[in-house]
Amino acid sequence: MKPRSDQYCEFGGLRIGEDYWASFSYTWPFARISISTESTAIHVGVGPLFNQDLLFQKSDITEIHRKRGLFNSSIEIKHSLDSLPLYIRYIPWSYTALKNAFEERGYIINE
Repeated sequence: MKPRSDQYCEFGGLRIGEDYWASFSYTWPFARISISTESTAIHVGVGPLFNQDLLFQKSDITEIHRKRGLFNSSIEIKHSLDSLPLYIRYIPWSYTALKNAFEERGYIINE
């Protein structure tokens, strides 16, 4: 596939924490993912009470894999950054659109 330099952004949901059981869940539209050829960023914002930005350089991401649910699919991002939570799962509105956006920018999603 041809690499793309433009940025892809969308709103979705997010689970973030140390593992599935010790995580917080944010529903759509409180999480936003931005993907470029160099980095991926996730912003979580719940009004003025809570805002967090997660920034991954492409080299920080060790694996992206698909997680299948009963009604949807999500991606789990594994990374090498000690400063960010271990468990990061982004739930898109359309898994296919998100997968295509990652692949068009040179990322690999393990099915």
